[in-house]
Formats: sequence, C-alpha cells, structure tokens
Amino acid sequence: MTNKEFMENLMTFSPHGGLAQAFILEAVRKYSEQVAAADPKIFEGGFIHGPAWQGVARDILSRMEKHLDD
Repeated sequence: MTNKEFMENLMTFSPHGGLAQAFILEAVRKYSEQVAAADPKIFEGGFIHGPAWQGVARDILSRMEKHLDD
C-alpha cells in the first residue's frame, strides 16, 4: 500500500466515521504549526534539512487555511 493509499484508507474507513478526518486534519495542523515555529537547528543531524522541513510545514498550513476558509 502506498502512503497515498494508506492516508486515503485512514480518512475513509474508520469505525468513528467522519470524526477520523477531523482528527487527522487537526493532527496535521498542530504538527505543522510546531515545525513552522521551531528553531531549525533542532532538525540538524537528521536526514531532513530543517529549513526545507519548515517550508513543507508552512506550505501545508497555508493550504489548509485556504481549504478550510472555502
């Protein structure tokens, strides 16, 4: 199963129905906020470049805000 298929499965098939979608979106939003606000130095030494990881977080936040405002 690809990551995309796995995420679709999480969002679609839950004994908790649509509440699972709200949970996942809120979790992504919270984590993105934490990453965007963090000192990029905390990501040093890992396989992820801090500023790039923060760029992803900011992009996701921006897209979520736009989506949820529609």
